[in-house]
Amino acid sequence: MEQLGNESPKRALSRRTVVKGAAWSLPVIAAAVAVPAYAASTSVVIDPEGQPVPTGVCTPLGVISFKITNNGAPVAGQAIIVTLPPAAPSGQSSFHWDDNSTAPKTFTSDANGIVDLTNRIVTSSTPGTYTVLGQVAPNGATSSIQVMVSGVWIGASQGYVGTGMHAVYKNTPANPGNPGTPDYYSYCVEHNVTAKPNMAATTGDLTTFLGANYLTGSADIYSKVLWIIQNSYPGVTLGALTAAVAANAAAAGRPFTTPLSANDAIEATQYAIWRYTDLTFDANWSFETPNSAAVYWYLIDQINAGNRGVQSGMTGLITSEPTTVCSTPTGGNHAQCQILVVPA
Repeated sequence: MEQLGNESPKRALSRRTVVKGAAWSLPVIAAAVAVPAYAASTSVVIDPEGQPVPTGVCTPLGVISFKITNNGAPVAGQAIIVTLPPAAPSGQSSFHWDDNSTAPKTFTSDANGIVDLTNRIVTSSTPGTYTVLGQVAPNGATSSIQVMVSGVWIGASQGYVGTGMHAVYKNTPANPGNPGTPDYYSYCVEHNVTAKPNMAATTGDLTTFLGANYLTGSADIYSKVLWIIQNSYPGVTLGALTAAVAANAAAAGRPFTTPLSANDAIEATQYAIWRYTDLTFDANWSFETPNSAAVYWYLIDQINAGNRGVQSGMTGLITSEPTTVCSTPTGGNHAQCQILVVPA
């Protein structure tokens, strides 16, 4: 991929190629929530015990335990069977035991009726809510603990090749090949870093940005990018964007025809973002259509007029992604950082 440089405002820049790499994720936060026991036909019952603490993915789950009682009294020496959540999607790391196995295990309660599983369970690499099931052996009462792994799932690219935005999901889709409607979308904020769809990521504000370009540590560049994503597609509808661009193009004498396609709106938005994150000049971008160019210049004109945005909710959060499953992203070794936008 051609590197960007500050050589000439007329320099032609080719669209970067988005490489669809292997699925992977990075450490995200997990928290467990107790679910009341299911009452079986025995007086021996099992309930969640202890207060689970947050932990990262691919990391031993903190305090998590079950308590076995009989008419309220602790039962010592009672065997229970503990079952982990189902396997993660292909290419991801599933919940597993500290010995790397995944099959159900049998544990025995101590003198206080406690089965302590602290640091015995290693979390999945994918965001979502999962259930750890405990059952009094062999066929007794059951109880479950929900383990919530936070983060977002970066899906496939949408738009023209090289300038598309990514679909983003709160939870890892059960079928990444048919993931359903996205919760958010994301645009690239690092032109020269490869994107990897079908992966998990954490999110943070500008201080968590791992890149090394003009966005790094710059509240001004961040505010420009925020205005762009909040006032272009899908931060606003295609209809609203069309009206704004049409008025701007007419005033400036630029060609623009309706209808405006989503792909043109996406391409223009991505180029406008790179204009500030990776350049200090207006490049001779390879626009697919005059409409794409019209949207781009509308966005740039508004920034030149002094418009700025602020981070709000999920919109404007920046992703951090490692290059392999269960690795930790660093400034020198990470996949493409992206900025989230909540669709209108």
